[in-house]
Amino acid sequence: MRGVLIELGPEGDAVERVLRAAGFAAASASPWARVVEAREGTFEDATPLVSWVLEGGVLAICGGTGPLLAALHLTPGAEPVEGPVEATAPEAPPVEIAEAWPVTGIGYALYRAPKGCVALAGRRGRGWVVYALDPALLAASLSWVASRGSA
Repeated sequence: MRGVLIELGPEGDAVERVLRAAGFAAASASPWARVVEAREGTFEDATPLVSWVLEGGVLAICGGTGPLLAALHLTPGAEPVEGPVEATAPEAPPVEIAEAWPVTGIGYALYRAPKGCVALAGRRGRGWVVYALDPALLAASLSWVASRGSA
């Protein structure tokens, strides 16, 4: 089981439940992946997370704003999109949600809703970055990254 460190506020409990159901374990030391929300600040504030990814870590971003998104070439949409969410990447697990937040950036569009990409995963250095707001999309996206044989 791959260990995931969840660095979120109260919403972290729901994310942890979904990740456990998908076969991931909670980790505090030496995690395979870290789940964060982007925070306001400076590029220097984002540097430790960016470095962690470039050195081989898997970073899952569950929304927020700030320089971390810019440093990793991600742009979230302004409002959710409705409609069925469909897997677009080979071997991406199916998910069933009615609405999701779009994202653009460098990487694979893992899932789409009628008006755009709603989950993205891409290589950054030796690691991966995942962007997905919904816990089910996050778990499915991390499963896809794990299937690529990363770390």
